[in-house]
Amino acid sequence: MRFGLLPVLCFVSWCSACSTPAFLSKYSGNRSNQEVQAAAAPSAVSPQTPAKAAPAPAAAPGARTPRPTIFAVDQGTFRFQLGYDRVWEATMDVLLRNYNLAIADRNNGLITTEWDSYYLDGKVHRNKVSMRLKRLGGSLVEVTIFNNVEMLSKLPDGGITEIWLPTDKNKPEIGRIIQNMAIAMGQPRPNLPQELMAGSVPAAEKRGL
Repeated sequence: MRFGLLPVLCFVSWCSACSTPAFLSKYSGNRSNQEVQAAAAPSAVSPQTPAKAAPAPAAAPGARTPRPTIFAVDQGTFRFQLGYDRVWEATMDVLLRNYNLAIADRNNGLITTEWDSYYLDGKVHRNKVSMRLKRLGGSLVEVTIFNNVEMLSKLPDGGITEIWLPTDKNKPEIGRIIQNMAIAMGQPRPNLPQELMAGSVPAAEKRGL
């Protein structure tokens, strides 16, 4: 019986690991780095294989749906009914998967990333995320996110000079960050506006440079 129990325990542990939801990937699509270089000529590095979010397990009949602990105040502000330290650690875990951090001030709740380039809709974009975590008392934290997105564009005069111009393609990344924070903390899926849902732009072909 002792030797027969070990394979069963290993199988159960493997199944538990497989049921853990994966993080929603920032980058997707099959665009090659050579095409990106032709558009913007930055130095390219191989991106990681994008992770896919695992489907949520089906609820048992009569089971109560877990109550969300994360709520959207508006399209850039969110309330977490969780402790400050826990929210901060989840923020770090999520951002460090796709960004290099320029500022990470835990005491004041301030975070700024460096610029990160990617490919979207046949154009080279870059974005930089700024966040503020604010204690509201008790186990309540307000998180404000600003995603600054720019697109590499030619000047209106038709010349060959290209400059970075701001775009409005900033909402899905905000939603992706919030969804990934919920996954990192093992919380129920947050109720977010449709505009913030990661992957809600079907034409997006994003890839890291």
